[in-house]
Amino acid sequence: MSELIVRYGISANERAQQGDTRLEETDPPDGFLYTLRPYQKQALTWMNARETGDSTVRDQSLHPLWEE
Repeated sequence: MSELIVRYGISANERAQQGDTRLEETDPPDGFLYTLRPYQKQALTWMNARETGDSTVRDQSLHPLWEE
């Protein structure tokens, strides 16, 4: 049995997919011409947080397989 399954009770793939829904989606400004995909809207949330110094997004955006 995988070490990740033993440690977390789920497979690495399941754990990785958990991170896909944790970050909010930010809509682009009104003048933006293209339609963003959900993961691109999540990236916009992350970039805005980085620019404003919002460190709470860091915990939400760390990949679930990352360990310090």
